[in-house]
Amino acid sequence: MKTLNQDFMKSSISDARKGLLTLTKTTLSPGIVMYRFGDTRYLDRIYTGPWWISFTPFEALKKYAAFRNQSLSAAARKCLAIDTEWSNLDVLVRVVVKERLSAWAGTPRTQVIKKESGYTGVRWEPDRDITQLFIPGLYQAAPNDPKHKIWQNAFMVQRRENISAG
Repeated sequence: MKTLNQDFMKSSISDARKGLLTLTKTTLSPGIVMYRFGDTRYLDRIYTGPWWISFTPFEALKKYAAFRNQSLSAAARKCLAIDTEWSNLDVLVRVVVKERLSAWAGTPRTQVIKKESGYTGVRWEPDRDITQLFIPGLYQAAPNDPKHKIWQNAFMVQRRENISAG
């Protein structure tokens, strides 16, 4: 069965590999609950950014944060290896998938942020038990509804909230 964004899977594999290990192609079916951490500086990317997690990894992040007495944002930064230069992680959205989507699934890759001075800088070691999703093409026009973006046809937004940056 065709998905809304399947035409973007092949061209997105190199971008997905930058953030994920052991890529697996997966299909997100209607009814799946998804979460995304965003940045209030880039409101246009809150729903169109490719990096998402589903319900079970989100629940694991909540438990991780509670156990360590951290903000959810700080836990996401650590467990998903998200550098402070990439996102403030100060917005959280919850959506339900309405239309089938293609995605790359995998564990987050270790990220090493190099500084201009040549010093290695920051090394982010993610939690390998958490599965992250890379959903390409969400900012593209929907195939059967070019007046809307794919994300608008794919998701029912349940919640968007500002959270403390971590």
